Amino acid sequence: MKTGNLNVTKKLSATAIDSSPIGQTTPAAGNFTHITLDEISTPTPLVSHGKVYTKDDNHFYIQDGAGNERQILLSGQDIAEMYLYANTTESVIDTADAWHLLSLAEITPGELDGWTYADGTRGTDITTYATYDGGASTLVTTTAAHNLSAGDYISITGTTNYNDIYKVLSAPSGTTFEINKAWDTNNDATGTYNRGGTLTCGADAGGFYKVSLNITVTPQTNGHIFTCVYCLNGVVCDKCRSRAKLGTAADYSNLGANGLRKAVPGPIAAGDKIQFAFKNIGNTGNFTGRHGNLNVHRI
Repeated sequence: MKTGNLNVTKKLSATAIDSSPIGQTTPAAGNFTHITLDEISTPTPLVSHGKVYTKDDNHFYIQDGAGNERQILLSGQDIAEMYLYANTTESVIDTADAWHLLSLAEITPGELDGWTYADGTRGTDITTYATYDGGASTLVTTTAAHNLSAGDYISITGTTNYNDIYKVLSAPSGTTFEINKAWDTNNDATGTYNRGGTLTCGADAGGFYKVSLNITVTPQTNGHIFTCVYCLNGVVCDKCRSRAKLGTAADYSNLGANGLRKAVPGPIAAGDKIQFAFKNIGNTGNFTGRHGNLNVHRI
């Protein structure tokens, strides 16, 4: 039997539902045009045998005799990127040794399959932090509309007690949002928030990934040290970061790193969000990311 570019010399024992051979009901001269497979749930393994099948998530799978299941990935499937090209807008670093999510409007989505992209936003108008949910979380108030939604991840800087990356738990109004930090009684009254440009994993795109980042940067101030990293759901990745002491302002240096997400620190799941983050070590001082790319590729 011949099917596509695959020559099968041994007759298949399986049959279609109507008891005819797999493929066309009446193949011409032994040539089959296609194989039709039902979409099924994960089958029961058969010792010393492998199985190939499709499931209702529209993906192909292979299973070995021990029951280990692996998805068969197609070229160009489950990839995403966001990038900077010829950017001249500075990124503001207003707090030393604090992570700042990259929220430039100049970030552009690139190749996307199984993922989506959302622009970042930045606000410098935080006015109060108040106790919320019995003190378990904090309600942040802004002067202008914040454009944040539950599930977003933001960095807050320019404060005494709130410099960190947080998840937005809710947005009760256009000028208030709740973060996953217990209210601090040593209350700040100002601050800046950044929701970085964000890649979000789609419903069927979860799995093992390679994540790569690179960016060409120039400092506002000579000799400042910067660290760049990617964040997954607000958590910086220790395996994929880069640091450099930048020289003279207007000179460019490159920061880059890559890492795998499998057993450690774990695979990427549907709904997970990835963002660029930067830190100025020991100083405040801006930088300009001229060119850059953050991309994910399922493996």
